[in-house]
Amino acid sequence: MEFGSETSTGESVIVVNDAKRFKGSLEVLEWAINNVVRPKDTVIFLAVLSEVRKKFSAACFPFHMGIGIIPGTWEKLYASEQDEMSPAVLEEIDKMRAVYQSILHPFYKQCMKSEVKLEIKLAAGFDPRKITVEEAYNCNPRWIVLDSHLKKEKLYIYGHVACNVAIMKKKGIATLMPSRYPEEGKQYWRESQRNEYEAEASRVSESDQLQDECVDASDQIKCIPPPTPNCPCWDQLACKSGFPRGFSITELEEITNDFSNENVILKEEGLIIYEGILMGTPIFVKCYPEADDHFWSLLELLSWIRHPNVLNIIGHCYTTYSMFLIYDCPCSGILAKYLKDDESSKKLSWKARWHIALEIGEAICYLQEEWGAEGPVVNICVSSATVVLFHGSSAKICLSNQARWFKDCRSCSEDSLHEFQAVQEHLLADIRTYGRFLMEIITGKSQKFSEQSNYESSITLALALLEKGSLSEVMDQRPADTDDAELVQNMVQAALLCLKKDLHHELTMSEILAIIRGSGED
Repeated sequence: MEFGSETSTGESVIVVNDAKRFKGSLEVLEWAINNVVRPKDTVIFLAVLSEVRKKFSAACFPFHMGIGIIPGTWEKLYASEQDEMSPAVLEEIDKMRAVYQSILHPFYKQCMKSEVKLEIKLAAGFDPRKITVEEAYNCNPRWIVLDSHLKKEKLYIYGHVACNVAIMKKKGIATLMPSRYPEEGKQYWRESQRNEYEAEASRVSESDQLQDECVDASDQIKCIPPPTPNCPCWDQLACKSGFPRGFSITELEEITNDFSNENVILKEEGLIIYEGILMGTPIFVKCYPEADDHFWSLLELLSWIRHPNVLNIIGHCYTTYSMFLIYDCPCSGILAKYLKDDESSKKLSWKARWHIALEIGEAICYLQEEWGAEGPVVNICVSSATVVLFHGSSAKICLSNQARWFKDCRSCSEDSLHEFQAVQEHLLADIRTYGRFLMEIITGKSQKFSEQSNYESSITLALALLEKGSLSEVMDQRPADTDDAELVQNMVQAALLCLKKDLHHELTMSEILAIIRGSGED
């Protein structure tokens, strides 16, 4: 057992086991007790049974092992007051409880001898990521140790907590992800682990601070609400000195675990996106196929652009067969998921939505009008699916592969009038697209998660109602705040102007932004 520097009162260590794939061995608990648990600590063993036979109300049943307490004593902690679980579900949970009681008994004795308190909880029907983070918020652990079946959850959990995280790789070996808030002079691993730690630390850094919340990089679960002030989130590498930079293929292999399939979060139209960790910060690596011209045009564009509301690269890499762009992983996910999920949308206030609309509008204005004398960027393709959120609902637009930089067009002569007119059409098209983005924010309906024909019909109807002044029939009813009517009206006026059928060529994003801010002409 790793004692470290003892304290008068113990701390907590959470050990998480995937009960769905449990095969009778608790190597994860054994590793935790032997390596990171100290005397007087409390070990919370959390067995997560995410699915049982059929969907049922989530419930968490803890039982405590300790002196004077019979192993197997259960107390209902969380459960729905409206729904009851079926007898079949209860039977399955009882069987699982009995299995764990038998296997955990030797650990209970070992912990007693070492003055360690062992608590066991079986969480049935919970997402393993969310219940782990919730438990961490409740007990403020020093370590969270995940079994190997939960490796895909490590980034989500690591991004939501401020403690050390370990993920089992194989028997007796774990990947260590150190806390961003290490206490000076303290060491949380054995000397014999130092080489292993240092090797892994080169991939996850030693102490880059987190500030607020994490992304769910997968489309498989709902996006979580905007972050609370004390919820950790990573710093963005793109904002640090030394970035963007060139990466070697060896570095990317380390970051993506040799481009493992387990690190793949998206495959689409020849692109593959991997997740990974660099300097303690979650990132994603976008892999382009050989000879993709979009890679070079986007790399050139992002190498020059510097704006707080444009998602920029932290690096690039290209080989004979593949090309890569490396980005910060947005810690709060894409806006589309917030609009799709009722609970998340409730917490996305009108003030926050207005702020997102303003930030994205400022980014488009920068790309169209303010980016030096180089010429505008067009085909920006803004939508709720291309806007990502960071701490405090700070919004950034992800430039698509279709983004195009019209160099030197501002000095066009009469001979190039045709090209100049084409540029103006592109600029107006992006303004119209921004208007549709505003409609997504106002109505709460994301184009990404809607049938195309139904979405177009709903937008047409919504515009007709807004032109008649029937805002209440159009605006999203889920946000709790109702005292920001002026901000909503500003967005409505801007959207109506962007989407006018007879949009004139003189309209600019600067004018649209003035309306969003409330300083434009009525």
